[in-house]
Amino acid sequence: MVSRAHALSRDELVRTLTAYSGITTADGAGDGTTLVDSNLIGKNDFITEKTILIMSGDAKGEDKGALSFNTVNGAITAQGTGFSAQIKAGTIYRILNISSIEIDVANMDAKIGTPTDPAGTTTLFAWMANLFAVSGQAQGLVYYGKVTTYTDPTHFKVSDLAGFGDAFFKDNYRAYVVRDNGGAGAAPQGEMQPVSDYVSSDGGFTHTAFTTPVAVDDEILLIHNRLAEVLDLLGDVGNASASTLGSIYAILGNPAQSFLAMIGYEGATALANKLTAARAALLDEITAARLAELDPANLPADIDTLLTRLSAARAGYLDELDFDLQGTLAVIAGYIDAEVAAILGDVGDASTSTLGSLYAILGNPAQSFLTMIGYEGATALANKLTAARAALLDQITAARMAELDPANIPADIDTLLTRLSAARAALLDEITAVRLAELDAANLPADIDTLLTRLSATRAGYLDELDFDLQGLLTAIAAYLDTEIAAILGLVDSAESVGPYSYLDAGGEQTVVEDTATTRRRIFVEFSNRNMTQTGKFIIYRKTDGTNYDIWATVPCTLGAGDDRAWDAELTTPQHWKLTYTEDVDETAARDIPWNVITQVIE
Repeated sequence: MVSRAHALSRDELVRTLTAYSGITTADGAGDGTTLVDSNLIGKNDFITEKTILIMSGDAKGEDKGALSFNTVNGAITAQGTGFSAQIKAGTIYRILNISSIEIDVANMDAKIGTPTDPAGTTTLFAWMANLFAVSGQAQGLVYYGKVTTYTDPTHFKVSDLAGFGDAFFKDNYRAYVVRDNGGAGAAPQGEMQPVSDYVSSDGGFTHTAFTTPVAVDDEILLIHNRLAEVLDLLGDVGNASASTLGSIYAILGNPAQSFLAMIGYEGATALANKLTAARAALLDEITAARLAELDPANLPADIDTLLTRLSAARAGYLDELDFDLQGTLAVIAGYIDAEVAAILGDVGDASTSTLGSLYAILGNPAQSFLTMIGYEGATALANKLTAARAALLDQITAARMAELDPANIPADIDTLLTRLSAARAALLDEITAVRLAELDAANLPADIDTLLTRLSATRAGYLDELDFDLQGLLTAIAAYLDTEIAAILGLVDSAESVGPYSYLDAGGEQTVVEDTATTRRRIFVEFSNRNMTQTGKFIIYRKTDGTNYDIWATVPCTLGAGDDRAWDAELTTPQHWKLTYTEDVDETAARDIPWNVITQVIE
C-alpha cells in the first residue's frame, strides 16, 4: 500500500500558518523594532504574541515575535532588538498563527517571577512565599517562621514555632536564613547553622553563630538534618578537600588517570615512540585517491576477477610443481651424459662384447642406419632432395644456426615465457572473437570516423570558447538571477489580508477595511453579511482626487431566502479606498463581518 502522506514544504507551511498578509504603509522605527500598516487601524488585537515574517525588503526572511499592537496607528512592536534592518513602507509581511521563542521565554519568566514578588501575586516565587508564609504549620522535614525576638548572636525566637516540645528541634534540625528582612540579600541570608537547643514554651532557638546575627522579621527555615546533609554532600563533591570527595577519590583514584588507563593510554612518550616520524610520514601517503581504490568498483572488483580466473582447479595445478624440478633435470642430464659416454666408448672398440653383440643383433650398422632412415638409393634421394629443397638448405647459415644457441632464441623464449605469465596468458583468453570483431572496419573504426567527421577541426575549435571560469560565471549568473527574480517578485507579488471585522453594537456606518496606500495596485475584495440578523448596506468609497472619499459602489443587503449573502469587487487605483457597513435596524450586539482583500502592486 502506497502512502499519499507527504511533508509540507516551507512555503506550504507558511501559507497554512498565515493569519494575515499585508504591505506596510509607512516606514517603521530606524532600529527595526516596529512596522506600520494603517490597514490594521481599528482591528482587534489578533497580533500580539504571534510571529511576524518579513517577505521582502532588507530584512527578507527574518521573523520576530510581536510584543504589542497599537490599534490606533497600526504599529506592531517586535520582541527584543527587532529586525536587522528598518522595515520601510511597501514591505510585504505575514502574521503567522504561532508564537515565537522570545515570547515563550518571556512568558515563562513572567510566570516564574522574582524573589521580591508579594505573596498576593500569581508567580512561582509568590506561590512559594505564600506556602512558606503558613507560620508554624508542620511541614515534616521543613518548618518556616519569622524571627520575633533577637536575643544575641547565638539565640533568636520564633513565637509561631513554640510548643513542639523541648527535644523536638534540638540536634535534629538546622536553621537556614532563607531571606534577610532588608531585602538586599545581605548576610546571613543563605547561611545555615545547627540547632543545639530549643525552648518549646517561647520558640527560642540556640545555634552556632552566623557571620552576621539574625534580625527581627528575618525568614528562617528549620531543615531536618537528613535533608541538610544532601546539601552538605553537594558541597563536598564540589570541594576537593572535603571528606566525601576525598573518599570517592581514594576509592576510584584520579578520574582522568583512570579514564586514560581504561583506554590503554601509555603516556606521551610511549605514544611518541609508537607514532614515529617515519610512521607519521606513512600516514601522509594515505591519499583520497589511494583510499578510493578500496571502493567496491576498484580493487575489490579486480580481486574478485582474479579469484574467478585463478579458480581452485587452476590453483591445484600449481601443486604439481611442488618438487625439485631443477635438481631432477640435473640428475636426468647426468644420467644421459654417462650413458652416452658408455655407448660412445663401446662403439669405438670393435672387440668389446657390447659392440659384438650389437653387430650380431643389428647387422651392418651402415646398412641398418640406411634402412632405418628409409634410404632408397641415390636416385630416390635425388628425387626427394630437389633443387628447391637444396636451395632451402643453403639458407641454413652459421649465423642463423647461432641464433639457436642458449643465449639467443632460447634465452628470448625464456624471457617471453617470463613476461607471458599465467595471469597474462589468462588475459589473452579475454580476447574473444566478438571483441576482435569490434576492430573490423564497420565497427569501432567506422564509429571513430563518424566521430572525427562530427567533431571537425572547426567544431573542435569551439571548445576553446570554454577556456574560462565556467562555474564561476554560472555562479554569478545564478546570483544575478536570484537578485532579479527577487526584485520582480517584489514588484508583482500579491499580498493577502483577511478579516473579520467586528461590527460594533454602537451601530451607524463603520469602516470594515481601509487601504491608505498610494502605490499603483490592483485590489480584489470580497465581503459577506452572513452573520447579520438585520438588513443593511455595504458602501465602497474611493479617493479619486487623492483627498476626498466618493461613493463608488453601494450593495444593499437583504435577508430573504435565496438572497445574496456574499459579494466581491475589483478595482485598480493609486489612491485610498475603504469598505463600510451600515445597519438598517439595530443588531443589538456586535457581529463579525467576514472579508478578504488581495492586493497586487503594479509597476
